[in-house]
Amino acid sequence: MQERVDPSPELLQLARAQGGVIPVAQAELLGFGRHPRQRLLGTGQWHRVECSVLAVQSFPVLWDGRAWAGVLLGGRDARLAGPAAAHLHGRRHRRDVRYSAYGVVVELDGRLGHEGLGRFRDMARDNGAVLDGEVTLRYGSAEVFGEACLVARQVGAVLGGPGWRG
Repeated sequence: MQERVDPSPELLQLARAQGGVIPVAQAELLGFGRHPRQRLLGTGQWHRVECSVLAVQSFPVLWDGRAWAGVLLGGRDARLAGPAAAHLHGRRHRRDVRYSAYGVVVELDGRLGHEGLGRFRDMARDNGAVLDGEVTLRYGSAEVFGEACLVARQVGAVLGGPGWRG
């Protein structure tokens, strides 16, 4: 019989700093292996947020935890930018992640600011990105929250072209 292993204070502190979420790879680096994770997932104390990102609580993950999950899935060079960063300070209308080193922009759009004239602002920005040699991937909230693993695979595939290693 295996000895029961609980998450370390360091793991829980890191997860709190990341909106209550932690990728499996970080948990493993902190000595929290597959069997203890499966136990907590099985008892409902933890739950899977997306693909390989876990919530270290039983209640739903809030916006900041979902934002962290997206950044953690995006890898080392992923960042919240523009309005997503502004949302952290109380405004909410869209979230973008820019991988400048790889020439890739991922736009996570809501309806606010993307109807009427806002649509044309996005087209002008996307066209400018293409002229600058960048690729823009655009997703709505239905894709981000309903098909996050597919979104992560697509972003990873595009980043892999210019040499991203995950």
